[in-house]
Amino acid sequence: MWELAMKVIKEKTEILLMEYAAGALDEACALLAASYVTVCPEARRYLRECEHFGGALVETCDPVAMHGHSLKAVLGRLDESHASPACGEKARCRKRPVPHPVADHMDERGHRPRWLPMTRGLRYCSLPAGNSAHAATLIHCAPGAKAPRHLHSGDELTLVLTGGYSDEFGNYKAGDLVIAGDGTAHSPVAGKSEGCACIVVTQAPVRFTGGVYAILNIFIR
Repeated sequence: MWELAMKVIKEKTEILLMEYAAGALDEACALLAASYVTVCPEARRYLRECEHFGGALVETCDPVAMHGHSLKAVLGRLDESHASPACGEKARCRKRPVPHPVADHMDERGHRPRWLPMTRGLRYCSLPAGNSAHAATLIHCAPGAKAPRHLHSGDELTLVLTGGYSDEFGNYKAGDLVIAGDGTAHSPVAGKSEGCACIVVTQAPVRFTGGVYAILNIFIR
């Protein structure tokens, strides 16, 4: 059963990267995919394969006339400056480094990170996602912090940036992309040595099922 679950996760991960290479993801999922290839060498290799395959397909298409300003627009993009990898100019992010796609994304949207408490030892920062069908959130967990048990309706994609965590299904480290499917219930626990920082993209709000935390459901829409 575990091997089957891992196979499904691998297939979903490959599909995510294929759709990212094709430019078919919404803003939240594209942000996660861009961060994934930043922190995971294997993901970068697979993305390059997808882009190579896509380029080969383009070469088989009939040529189409381009707008007169296309070349100028492309050259202009090459001159654009890039934000630093660690979002260093944002005071509230200095101790919570993020991949450069996230820092760039916040800069482009003029988004000032705002870290809010979730439960004991857990803080979160919502990321701008435009009209995405998904929500994107940065989560920082103190060493040993435990998230309340919750149930997913729709997929949840968690990219581990630093440290690691574990739940009823396994142990995860920096660079791992974990996909919890619709109907999954779990209680993630951050690593005891350095805690965990991650990006979480959800399809729908979770439902808390663990004891007193179930009261939080009245605040979820």
